[in-house]
Amino acid sequence: MLELQARDSKKPDSAGNQRIPIEYEVIKENGMITNVLVYRNRQLYVNLQAISDIIIDFYIQDGKIFNVTTHFKDLPLEHIEKKFEEIYGDRNWEGLYFSVDFQHFTTVTLEKGMASTTRWESNPSNVGRYRWGEVLQMQEKYKKEHSED
Repeated sequence: MLELQARDSKKPDSAGNQRIPIEYEVIKENGMITNVLVYRNRQLYVNLQAISDIIIDFYIQDGKIFNVTTHFKDLPLEHIEKKFEEIYGDRNWEGLYFSVDFQHFTTVTLEKGMASTTRWESNPSNVGRYRWGEVLQMQEKYKKEHSED
């Protein structure tokens, strides 16, 4: 699938506009795919109100995507943190930014010298067992505050 997207990104779109090419790299250890890196230039992020060159790192474990990290080459960490505060509001808990259904959360860090976001599955092993109860309480509170009467 990624090969097709990369190949198609080098062709003009239906209106004749040049597309931004996608490059990728597959990393293997002991014959198993561990990472797929996708390189994109001038990627628009509407929610962040920014354009940046990015590297998306898909971490693979047991043949499945474990998490996804996006490295922003051109955005300062503070910009992403500020926008995440605005976007996630009361679904932000100690730097964990939860999806509306609380099935995933995102962290914002400085990684490899670039501002980065990593999306994780919400579960006790990723959040930390000692903090999981607090996350469940936050989820219940959020549901009560945002449920329709």
